[in-house]
Amino acid sequence: MATTFPDAAVLERVLDLAARAPSVRNAQPWQWLVDRRGVHLLADWSRGLGDTESDRRDVVLSCGAVLHHCAVAFAATGWSSRIRRLPEDGVLATLELAERPPGDGSLDLAGAIAHRRADRRPYAGAVPAGTIELLVLRAERLGVQVAVVPATRWFRTGDVEFALHYGEGSAGHRDDDAVMLALGTDSDTDVTRLRAGEALSDLTLSAAALGLATCP
Repeated sequence: MATTFPDAAVLERVLDLAARAPSVRNAQPWQWLVDRRGVHLLADWSRGLGDTESDRRDVVLSCGAVLHHCAVAFAATGWSSRIRRLPEDGVLATLELAERPPGDGSLDLAGAIAHRRADRRPYAGAVPAGTIELLVLRAERLGVQVAVVPATRWFRTGDVEFALHYGEGSAGHRDDDAVMLALGTDSDTDVTRLRAGEALSDLTLSAAALGLATCP
């Protein structure tokens, strides 16, 4: 148990920042419980997202993303997080906190939270050399594999709406330098779903910190 703990103002600031994490249908399907043991993440099943296994997967992925956002925000305010995943029934994760001066990396990621957005427009300009490799390595640290999907195997489902709205020619025929990354895990459990959500958060924040747009 920590002998020191963030005050109410820090907790409010961190959790407000963490709430900017990407989530399925922007539903934010999570709840927080704070006590002297740490900050506990719970799924909020009342958000009406459905009750199939696919729906559960989406909720836990979203919770993984907010878990990572929360750890990043804490790190930027001088608190490191030891994350315990599925520590007890009904709790997806617990962040056990300890004071530690923020490093440049955590400050960069935390700074990216405020301006990260899902950008569905076509992307112009090639991704700088070495960036994909860096993002892949960061995801692998969380036990998540990342594969680059060849451009001939995907298309934007919103192209028609985009073309009608912006009037830039026929859909599917615009230049787009986007790179699609697929995240995968060795198994399909709540722990690996959490880790996949954490990796998604890390990838999007790292990209935003580098000045790149993303659309989870």
